[in-house]
Amino acid sequence: MGWSGKFIGGAIGAFIGGPLGAAVGAGLGHLADGDEEADEQDTLAEFDESLESVPVVTPSGPSYRLRVSFTAESVVPHGTIVVFRLLDAEGGLLRGAVEWADSDGDFAAVSEVEASDEGLISAEVVVPYMAPTEPHRVHAIVALAVSQEDVVVPATNWTFDGFRRKDRWENNTLGGVLALAVAMCRQNGGPSTSERAAILANLVEGYELDARGTEAAEAAMKSLVARKSKPDDHAIWFEDDVEFAGSIAAFLETVAVSDGPLKAHETEFISTFRKRFDVRDDPSDDDEGEGEAAPRKDSLAEHYEALDLKPGVTFVEVKAAYRRLAAEYHPDRAAKLGSRYQAFANREMQRINGAYEALRELLEP
Repeated sequence: MGWSGKFIGGAIGAFIGGPLGAAVGAGLGHLADGDEEADEQDTLAEFDESLESVPVVTPSGPSYRLRVSFTAESVVPHGTIVVFRLLDAEGGLLRGAVEWADSDGDFAAVSEVEASDEGLISAEVVVPYMAPTEPHRVHAIVALAVSQEDVVVPATNWTFDGFRRKDRWENNTLGGVLALAVAMCRQNGGPSTSERAAILANLVEGYELDARGTEAAEAAMKSLVARKSKPDDHAIWFEDDVEFAGSIAAFLETVAVSDGPLKAHETEFISTFRKRFDVRDDPSDDDEGEGEAAPRKDSLAEHYEALDLKPGVTFVEVKAAYRRLAAEYHPDRAAKLGSRYQAFANREMQRINGAYEALRELLEP
């Protein structure tokens, strides 16, 4: 390792401290040198050709899960880590926000490796769109696996343009929900100050956004307000997640009434959205009260409705409808979303389960 690599690696390694700090320092040092010595030493393996990148929504807003893998034919040294860096089109290191920067301010994301029984070694990091200070300039990603003593996998570059604005917003429900709310409010010259506050507050609560995620949502809302596009342009952004359309419709209603009673254009907008995604009204949570009145929630008609069926179907059809809806609303599918959407999925799942049990008792041969 050259003197510049030792200086940079030592500085950041000392900042982190401990064995992990030593390994990180070594990794950054080798990257600073351009990994010139990697060809002169025996490395354990090479990274797979592909870099796996998946757009996700985290508390820090739109993010990318970056994952690399390699197959090791011998024991991987204890404490091996993978260092990810971001490069611009000229191959220069991009700067990162404070918690993502090394001693020179350059972007540095670190992950400990995960080993499997088959010898496949993987490492992943989740990088918020707002982590690099200039996300639009990200052109490539370089990764290097190192232990405290040596290079385990030499540096490998992958071309990557996922931080472009289009991918940033169009591949997640957060972008679609935000765009829909702005489109609805803009029909009446908005969003107003109260509508903006309601949009942001509900997004922060629903997606459990932190300071960076809130900043990203505010920036996106400002951009969307200035953009002229139709609601359908945004609704398609989350068509793969339509099981949460009911919760999104409720979000739109909350925003709509933030500055007064529902207006005609807001009612029409939300109604159109509900029809497009076949959104059923959320089941009532009202108490049934005292007395001898028959409980409305137990009616057969509502059990059929809960499974999107009509009276007269066979048990085979009931079972098929149940499996389809259970797959859509299973809480595991909402596990990475905010508490509000998890609660909605749980309520729907309870409703579907109750309907299935009642109809099975009635119809099962």
